Amino acid sequence: MRSTFLIPALVAVVAALPAPNPQEIDLDLIVNVPTPTIIQATGTPDQIVTYDTKAILASATAVSSISVDITDVATSTPSIVKRAACGPEPSGYGPVTTNPKDDAASFAANPVYANAANGAAVPSGYVQTFKNLNASSSAYGYMGLTNLKEYNPQTCATKCNAIKGCMGINIYFERDPKNTPDKTACPNPASLTQIRCVYWGGPVTAGNTNNYGRKWEQFSVVFAGSNGYVNQNIAAPSGYSDATYLNNAAINAPYDALGYNTYMGAKVFATGPFNATLCAEACNAQNVYNIANPPADGAPVQTCQFFNTYLLFLNNTQALGQYCAMYSSAWTSKYATKVEQWRGNDRYTVQFSYSFSNITNPGTTPNKAAAVAQAKEEIAYSTLQGYCSTLLAYNDLNAYVTATSTRIPVSTVTTTMTLKIKASSSSSSSSSSSVKVSSSSSSLKASSLSKRAVASAVSTPAGLTKYPASVLSSACSALVTSVPKTATVTVSTATVTGATSRSTVIKTVTTTTR
Repeated sequence: MRSTFLIPALVAVVAALPAPNPQEIDLDLIVNVPTPTIIQATGTPDQIVTYDTKAILASATAVSSISVDITDVATSTPSIVKRAACGPEPSGYGPVTTNPKDDAASFAANPVYANAANGAAVPSGYVQTFKNLNASSSAYGYMGLTNLKEYNPQTCATKCNAIKGCMGINIYFERDPKNTPDKTACPNPASLTQIRCVYWGGPVTAGNTNNYGRKWEQFSVVFAGSNGYVNQNIAAPSGYSDATYLNNAAINAPYDALGYNTYMGAKVFATGPFNATLCAEACNAQNVYNIANPPADGAPVQTCQFFNTYLLFLNNTQALGQYCAMYSSAWTSKYATKVEQWRGNDRYTVQFSYSFSNITNPGTTPNKAAAVAQAKEEIAYSTLQGYCSTLLAYNDLNAYVTATSTRIPVSTVTTTMTLKIKASSSSSSSSSSSVKVSSSSSSLKASSLSKRAVASAVSTPAGLTKYPASVLSSACSALVTSVPKTATVTVSTATVTGATSRSTVIKTVTTTTR
């Protein structure tokens, strides 16, 4: 008997994407990935599928926005041999169902299979993901199977541990024919029972355990007592921390304390077993490329110091590939809040998510130079140089305002100022604007008078509110290379009255030319 499974495990897709905020899953990297087929055969006691590690790592280290297709990745595939009609099929070691009949319904109802599944112990180092289903898994990264002589999950797990990249196992009873069915000679032969141990490079779940069998001529191939187990202790890539398990959620990082976006893009792999080293190699390769190709404007080089990797599922049943999101700074599990994304009626979900930090430099300290460079780019792109001119004019004005007063408990101040600014930016054109700043009469401590000399009348554009004032000032200073050449301020005198004394505060700003 032969079962055909659709496994997204033979095509590698690698692409870089822009930096959305929040970090949306780039479904365009996924939806067009072709779904290859792999045959799960029954003619041999063991079938192990291996993958060309060099080819997969080559796709991980390719720094390009163009998809890279890796073909012929599976280096050991089953050999399908056509058998003679009614010839013998491989023997099975499981209990055969003949009562009340030798058919699929009797097989499914046989309590022997359910009792074995329900009573089985969880293998050491594994967690159980489902129990006693009447289906087999169609998970990510098919790695072969073994026909066991007894229903023993620990035996199956031990064999999985010996296979590099094996992450999940599915053990079950399978109803197979004793003889190869033939349309005319033997369309529905007697049955035997195989005990299957199937290896997967990704997790097996109740959602992806959706193969309920098939018809082989008139013979029904069905399953019973299907249990699934996953080894969550995945190895940490060299140079990275131990894995932080994020369950079924992905990192959705905000801007850092200085307004900087640490998200660097993503890569997707649909080749071979789930492997965190693929993401680490992609991260390292991106660093090599970025360092060799620094920004032309002198901005700091952004390097990958943290990544989040997970399996992306379509409608909770089909594993589409391993997703790697890269960041220049580490983020804790509290930011793992992204669980799903919709496109039309299709639901894309995150499952078995892990994060890893560079143990040498996790990039946890906000980088002001990087934030300034990002702010400059946003200001220039949104043509907000006019805002910068106004901001720098006020900063310049504040630097030249002086105030004197006697120290009294309570004071009343009324001040009116008219500011005329003639600004020149890095461009050849110039513009002038007039801003009137008024402060109404109010009661305040005399010691704070100097702080109120100039009101803050510059409104920050919505897109720039994530940046602190120091970052905006530095970014604007770099963009508007020449601050206002003429700043003339006329300020009336302010009389300060108190309970026991009276003084006159005179605020003056001299005309400054630069």
